Amino acid sequence: PVVLATWKHTFQGGCASQSALLAESRVVQESLRIPGTDLNLVYHSSRVNGYLSTIELQLTPDKIPQALRLVHLKIAIEGILFEKTFEADPTIMFTYAWNRRNIYRQKVFGLATAMVHVGYQYTGCAATVWDVQTVQLAGHDMAISEIGGWNLDIHHRYNFHEGILQKGDGTNVYLKQKSKVMLTTMGDGQQRPLHCPYCNGVARDQRLLAPVALASAPDGSVYVGDFNLVRRIKTDGSVQTVVELSESSVAYKYHLAVGPIDGKLYFSDPEKHQILRAISLDQIPDPRNNLEIVVGTGVKCLPGDRSACGDGRLARDARLSYPKGLAISSAAEIFVSDGTNIRYVDASGVIHTLIGDHYHKSHWKPLPCSGSIPLQKVALRWPTQLSISPIDNSLHILDDHMVLKLTQDRRLRVIAGRPSHCSSVITGTPEEVPNAETGEALASQVFLETPQSIAFGPNGDLYIAESDSQTVNRVRVVTANDNKIRRFAGADLKCSCMDVQCECYSPDLLAINAKLSTVSAITVTPDGRLHVCDQENLRIRTVVSPLPDQNPTNGEYEIVSPLSTEIYLFNRHGQHVSTRSVMTGHTVYTFSYNVNTLNGKLSSVTDSAGNKLYILRDYSNQVKSIENSQGGKCRLQMSRLGMLSTFTTPDNFVTKLTYYGNTDALLATRTDSWTRSVAYQYDQYGRLVRAVLPDGDIIEMQYKLNTDGARVAIDRNGKELMKLAIVGQEVSSVSTTGDEDQPLVLTKIAAKDSKFTIKSADTSVTEIESQVSPVISDMWPKMAETWPLPTRMRVIANDEISTRLEWKHYVRRSAGSKGQSTDTKRIQTVGRKLKVNGDPVLAVEYDRDAQQELLLDQTMKPIVTVSYDPVGRPLRWTS
Repeated sequence: PVVLATWKHTFQGGCASQSALLAESRVVQESLRIPGTDLNLVYHSSRVNGYLSTIELQLTPDKIPQALRLVHLKIAIEGILFEKTFEADPTIMFTYAWNRRNIYRQKVFGLATAMVHVGYQYTGCAATVWDVQTVQLAGHDMAISEIGGWNLDIHHRYNFHEGILQKGDGTNVYLKQKSKVMLTTMGDGQQRPLHCPYCNGVARDQRLLAPVALASAPDGSVYVGDFNLVRRIKTDGSVQTVVELSESSVAYKYHLAVGPIDGKLYFSDPEKHQILRAISLDQIPDPRNNLEIVVGTGVKCLPGDRSACGDGRLARDARLSYPKGLAISSAAEIFVSDGTNIRYVDASGVIHTLIGDHYHKSHWKPLPCSGSIPLQKVALRWPTQLSISPIDNSLHILDDHMVLKLTQDRRLRVIAGRPSHCSSVITGTPEEVPNAETGEALASQVFLETPQSIAFGPNGDLYIAESDSQTVNRVRVVTANDNKIRRFAGADLKCSCMDVQCECYSPDLLAINAKLSTVSAITVTPDGRLHVCDQENLRIRTVVSPLPDQNPTNGEYEIVSPLSTEIYLFNRHGQHVSTRSVMTGHTVYTFSYNVNTLNGKLSSVTDSAGNKLYILRDYSNQVKSIENSQGGKCRLQMSRLGMLSTFTTPDNFVTKLTYYGNTDALLATRTDSWTRSVAYQYDQYGRLVRAVLPDGDIIEMQYKLNTDGARVAIDRNGKELMKLAIVGQEVSSVSTTGDEDQPLVLTKIAAKDSKFTIKSADTSVTEIESQVSPVISDMWPKMAETWPLPTRMRVIANDEISTRLEWKHYVRRSAGSKGQSTDTKRIQTVGRKLKVNGDPVLAVEYDRDAQQELLLDQTMKPIVTVSYDPVGRPLRWTS
């Protein structure tokens, strides 16, 4: 099935001063300028009740098997279960609409995860074959300015629970979805002693000896197999030794697993041929005697002696060959990779062999390049790691550089990696080969390089650690909704970590650029954080979303916006308190509320010059007028449902607004004093389908889902105007004037990591790259890494002609006191230098102390000097 969730409204605030039709998401944007100010009231149809979050599904392809009888659909979200059954037909399309409320009819804010189950029932097959995917849907936005459903474009709200910055201009910035950073949770690069009675305490202050295994618990704890100690890192940042093993009998490589329901810790000992379980995890009287036997007598299961291995008997009486990776299911089943076999212990304690036969292997047969294979025909080579998907509870096996999935019909299918005898991509010319670094390639179409460990995230994403201990030390992720693979953490090195001169460690920074050395294990905690065992660097690293920290003194949050070079300050309720300039440090806007509580309403806005804008409300908190310091007054009238219906400027220019429905609040018409009118029509999900413009032109939008993504067709007066193709973060548009002699204009826009690319029909390419701002990284290093500034642009006309423009940002620091380090000195000058094809053209500098801005030529000689007053207003220009 093809499953596509509602378009996230990330790029909707580019031009808040104008009304617009946002074609990608079929959203209406309306704007009203407030006279005497630079501020605008902005309306977005995506932020009202009538705009439903949808899941678009294509359940069957154009051609279906004759044996297919029924298609079953189940969708679970926020406690709500939706079920529907379809008769088998080609191209079954269905749209599920969610009203953004939970099962208790309470509003859901932020993002919600929907579980989509699609089942196919065939003639002659007793079981229904299910496919399970997860998608994220947008819930309600938090109230911002609350001016009759409209917002001030410079007024924002921070949903600190979900890490979402909701801007008044319509933009939603999902901070959790931005690039991740890698932090050190435990270890400092130095080895601890073998016997370590003082190894409990704060994890950041503790050292490691030889970390080889990781496992996560339901409560968020992380267990670290550190040679002879199994240590528990708790959610409060402390570490405790749970088990102490005899150093004389510790296996070189052992594995850990935690029960997802009871939280019990399991330990595989390949040298003793046993699986053990920790007796206690909290009050531990003696870590050296804190293990009990769960599986195995300690006698090795020999190949060819199947009857002695114990299948069908109690697990404690069975024999194991060489136990490695473990996985515990929600039904308390224990799966273990035992030599070349996969075995499991059921809930009643009886052991069985799932894959393999315990016989000598005369030859080994590789897996096919495509499709699946029955378990009875499978011969695994040397399975090392196991993991269970939280989506459909299917077992996944790491074997022979591949990740294999055990399906419901007891077959094995390759999920990631390729058999060594197969090509890396099934079809396609070299130019069409997808890029596995950026998430364009299917995981089953690329080779894995020395995979060491696998782990699932709570949303079903599969993480794969690859490490050859030399140049490849990284983690890649296979996304659950499209099975595409991309780099998640760890940078490839140009030298080998076996060389002592090679630098294989980097401090905390962007995860994708972090240097690792020998990734031996990974695990993911229920909060979605990936933990990496950086063995040779003697550290446990954690990949996190760098959300702003709350000020412990006043409970406030600071969020920096590099593109607008502004700093937003929010109070403990997430309400916008002030906006400051990054460059000057001056306050640009200050916001006041009628009460200092979560229910406080915006009452005034003050700019840097002291000019005030008053938002006056009645007893029911409905806005009646907006007044400025010069006496200008805009009168507002609200409908009985609290939506802005009339906006009258001081010179009596009137704009009237009407809306659909009782509570939908979808804008129907806008009419002004010049009798200019715009009318909008929506479908049952709140998506714009038709707009009648003031000149009588009719704009119509049609939406279609196919296997490649979404398509939006825009017509003007019945003639095709533009087509948009939306695939992930890539948007392609084909536009025409409708004239047969007019050639099509093709534009392809893609945003990946720190690069933005526009490809045109004339083969020209425009690339815009981003880099970390030195000003922002000085104060907010984590935020700067995840939210870089556009600094370089390259326009490629053809193979021979290209133009490169680059803004190089720099800072100069104050002299400081004697002996003070450079990094701690205050930034005095902020500048940027423009280069064209490598040659300097001009530069702009701002001196914070002198409050002067300088325009300099290519030789850095001043051309123009602008002086400002303390609030940022220009006083004089000097040339």
